[in-house]
Amino acid sequence: MRLREYFALLIIIVSVLAWFSVCIQTILRGSPSHCPGCGTKRIRRSMRRSLDHFFPLFIRAFRCELCRSRFYALVSVSYVADARPRAVPRPSPRTELARS
Repeated sequence: MRLREYFALLIIIVSVLAWFSVCIQTILRGSPSHCPGCGTKRIRRSMRRSLDHFFPLFIRAFRCELCRSRFYALVSVSYVADARPRAVPRPSPRTELARS
């Protein structure tokens, strides 16, 4: 192999290792509850960049609103919110008048 081929192989290996380490760190961090930089709970989803498309669908980018740091975390799904009973809508006065 030539020197260029070794260099290309080294770049590919380093890129895969970096991708794998970010995925492992994200899985260990869990769902986002606070900023890892400043500790505040004011976080939001960040816009996707071109490299974010290579991560699995359950890993998303988040951004802190105070220190503006960008970090990756697992997407959390809350099924408890869907299980709450919904309020029954009240009939409008027009429908009550129409019934009588």
